[in-house]
Amino acid sequence: MTRTPKPGSDLHRALCAVVRHPDDLDSAELAAILWPLPPREQTPPIRGSLAQWRAGVQARTDAREALRAEGVRRATRLLGRLQEAGLIESRGAPRIAPWWPERAAKRGAADALRGLLLAEESGMLDEAPAVVEVDAGLCLELLGKVEKGPLSVRDVVGEAPSGTVKRAWAVLRELGIVLVGERRATEAGRKVVGAC
Repeated sequence: MTRTPKPGSDLHRALCAVVRHPDDLDSAELAAILWPLPPREQTPPIRGSLAQWRAGVQARTDAREALRAEGVRRATRLLGRLQEAGLIESRGAPRIAPWWPERAAKRGAADALRGLLLAEESGMLDEAPAVVEVDAGLCLELLGKVEKGPLSVRDVVGEAPSGTVKRAWAVLRELGIVLVGERRATEAGRKVVGAC
């Protein structure tokens, strides 16, 4: 069980957001509330070669997407910690994050997953999850189940999942690839938050 979140911490702010927006927030929406992206920069005029200009524009776009993706990963971890602490509950079928199909199509699902896992292991991403050693094949199998249709988490991981399955599922959630359904604060969570 996680300790009661300190007021002003990201964990407390996430709990307040869930209380204010019951059943409305997924990881991406929570990330947008907690860490809003800076306004888009105006596209600069073309200077130098067209290829250099395009590369500059693409670099800014990629940097913005990296910030957004990191926010989603952080929000997913916060929501997982709140749920483990019994401060929020989750209902509804898990689903694949909107950014995953495009990334998987570009690089192949196995390579895309491996790249995310390597980024976590190397510390390139902040707040790396506690568990990075995971069976990538099992992760892809779980993703396949989620993609097939509206199943409960229990349907995806099984009635009594092994530690390996639990680790694979936790990593998929922490990476923000799998989003779990609606979230609502429990009575304990509402007591912790008070009036936010």
